[in-house]
Amino acid sequence: MNPSEFINKKIKYLKSKFKDITIKYQYKLTTDTHIIKISPLSLYENNIEYLFDEDDFENEFNKLYPFEEILFISEDSLTKI
Repeated sequence: MNPSEFINKKIKYLKSKFKDITIKYQYKLTTDTHIIKISPLSLYENNIEYLFDEDDFENEFNKLYPFEEILFISEDSLTKI
């Protein structure tokens, strides 16, 4: 499974678990970075279950693909998709 397939599988899981979530995904070849935008912002601020899932997602990705980067952003991030 390549990194994009892994990420899309995890995105499907998050969408099934958190009904109000909106997720956008972009891969930037120049920086070899997978960017995942999560909204609404309240998931970051108020949902500990989501934060644990995001942490697990990131840790698993880093173990499987140690030479690639993953970045989670929110609506108010300076990084944009």
